[in-house]
Amino acid sequence: VKDGTNIQARTKLAWANTEAGICESLSRCISLHSMEHPVSAYYPNVAHGCGLTILSVSYFTYLAERNPARFPDLAGAMGENLDDLPEKDRSMAFITALKELINNIGFEEKLSDFGIEQSQLITFAENSFYTMGSLYDITPVKLTLDDVIAIYENAYS
Repeated sequence: VKDGTNIQARTKLAWANTEAGICESLSRCISLHSMEHPVSAYYPNVAHGCGLTILSVSYFTYLAERNPARFPDLAGAMGENLDDLPEKDRSMAFITALKELINNIGFEEKLSDFGIEQSQLITFAENSFYTMGSLYDITPVKLTLDDVIAIYENAYS
């Protein structure tokens, strides 16, 4: 990740990106995408992937705290060893792995780093329900407007 001249690593990353697109085409996104679209729509300087990354820790932490069942599998898929962890900590191992991945690529940005006004967060939340609200229906945790605003606020600073 740190060496952009590593063609083998870049090839693997490009293939992983292609695989992700195939998966998305054959399945569905959850509301993280609903939440990101207003960010890059109102602030075009924030690329979609960048916005997803900014929101991801706040979003998945919120979900893992409320519906932890799926997160140990995600942690395992990211290479986390869950054997020595108490059951109650296993879902948060995914969050640890996600933070480490984001840190390894040198990405530490928050929404506030892109000139986004905190007053916009309510607009983002409302827009995410209005334009892509159906993705909230398939998200493993029922999120309210207030929940979504809280997720944005946690990703803001």
